[in-house]
Amino acid sequence: MTHSAHSTFTQRRHAWLVLGLFIILWTLAAGERVAPPIEALASPETLADLPLVQAANVQYVGAFRVPNQDGNGNPLGYSGHALGYNPANHALFFGGHDWYQELCEVGIPITISLSSTAPILQNCTDVTEGRLGQVDDYTVKLGGTLVYNGRLIVSAFSYYDADGNQVLSHFASTPNLAQTGDVQGPYQVGDWAGIVSGYMGMVPPEWRSALGGPALTGQCCISIISRTSAGPAVSVFEPDDVGRTNPVTATALLYYPLSHPLAPETTQNGLFNLATAIKGVAFPPGTRSVLFFGRHGTGPYCYGTGEECNDPVDSSKGTHSYPYVHQVWAYDALDLLAVKNGQMEPWEVRPYATWQLNEMDATGGATIRGATYDPASGRVYITEGYGEEPVVHVYQITVSPTEVYLPLVQGWNLISLSVVPANPTVPGILASIAGQYDRVLTYMATDAKNPWKMYGPTVPPYAADLTAVDAQMGLWVHTVLTTTLHVTGTAPAITGIPLRAGWNLVGYPRQTAASPLQAFGSLAGCLLEAWAYEPGPPSAWSRYVPGQGGDPFTLQPGRGYWLRTSQACTWALP
Repeated sequence: MTHSAHSTFTQRRHAWLVLGLFIILWTLAAGERVAPPIEALASPETLADLPLVQAANVQYVGAFRVPNQDGNGNPLGYSGHALGYNPANHALFFGGHDWYQELCEVGIPITISLSSTAPILQNCTDVTEGRLGQVDDYTVKLGGTLVYNGRLIVSAFSYYDADGNQVLSHFASTPNLAQTGDVQGPYQVGDWAGIVSGYMGMVPPEWRSALGGPALTGQCCISIISRTSAGPAVSVFEPDDVGRTNPVTATALLYYPLSHPLAPETTQNGLFNLATAIKGVAFPPGTRSVLFFGRHGTGPYCYGTGEECNDPVDSSKGTHSYPYVHQVWAYDALDLLAVKNGQMEPWEVRPYATWQLNEMDATGGATIRGATYDPASGRVYITEGYGEEPVVHVYQITVSPTEVYLPLVQGWNLISLSVVPANPTVPGILASIAGQYDRVLTYMATDAKNPWKMYGPTVPPYAADLTAVDAQMGLWVHTVLTTTLHVTGTAPAITGIPLRAGWNLVGYPRQTAASPLQAFGSLAGCLLEAWAYEPGPPSAWSRYVPGQGGDPFTLQPGRGYWLRTSQACTWALP
């Protein structure tokens, strides 16, 4: 290339790179703003079309160890209850030794292997600050933990509520276990503590409107079966209401009173008996499956000592059904929705499948203590009781790929990916519109000297510095005609997007829409303004300013957004 030709190309490339910024400045000056319409971009288009998780979708990853004591010497043997995933630290809130009912936080090793030991991130402490006894007069135990909107929600249950009078069940605190004076509660959640005071989990965004809330709380199979559920139970609730209203509204979606057990409680069967325990729930995004994790006795039911009941793994006097297995109970969320809509009773719902998790204890003991789910990575963490050597097992839930159809107008479109494609290159992502676009731009705030990156089918390879795309990025795509982009991929395992001070062009890697108030809650004190672009004609911009509001726009899967921040921070995605 001659010097003059290179100079001409450089000038043209510079013009393309500043075009996106020019569009912004020009439209801001024009002051043209309208709210973009809400679109359904993901296929399947309805909740009923979402797939059901089957046993083949749940694969064993491995296991790692937890130290037998924390940094202060508190024992971690006989622990692992009240398990909860903390996305901020990629860690687990982890109930300490059963005698003390304290809560710790352990990190998740990079390598999932029994040769890996979890680091202690927070030492064990009484997260309720002495209030656990307010739940009931009997022995009280931690039931579950949930991190939500920067708060730690903790449930607790009466271990032996013989008179059935437990009413209170949930606490709220900060995730900083060392901080004191911040605990709230206990509060009443729902109308029946015996079905809500244990495990908790998140409702996928696409289901929240239909089911009536963002989170799940449940309990099952604890002592005095008449005051709890004779089978998996779950209710939907708003965690932000814990500490704000009392009682907290909880809509029961599934439970089995003793008059309507999932299966006869003193029989040998594959669903439920008095030796069953449920320790966790997972609701994978992009599916209609609600999965419960627990332990089930598969042998003949017997009440007595271990010797009397031929139970070699449990010598105590009580209920026995040896051998025991780790098991998954899989429910169709459409059935739970029918309960919510008054079309079914909670005890009329049946699991569509059950299967065993045989990679853990193979001796017939099945000593599950807790289970929790990370919806971003699709991983389930299960603690198993090995006495003084607690172990965490990891399973991966993989669902069918999601197809995204994104309408594009002729001209400029501000888009992003709401899935992770198999081929992350620009030509791979835009393969369905090959020949129908001529330029793709993005703005990388991390590159202060050359933030604008470009790709084009006719741009020389040495000048095309936009090579790969991920779901965190916003993209300007210029098309030569109106068309539809079709991308197939999986839900992105992204919990947060790092932002630099100033302007950031970002994607919205979620499958459902959210208001700016919902989406930007984690950016309080950092976000100055956010801009959304709706392609035309007529094209239009909408602006949101925290605390002031602005134009009513909705964050949509498949769209890109400009965020201006006062400092470096991380956008924790809703």
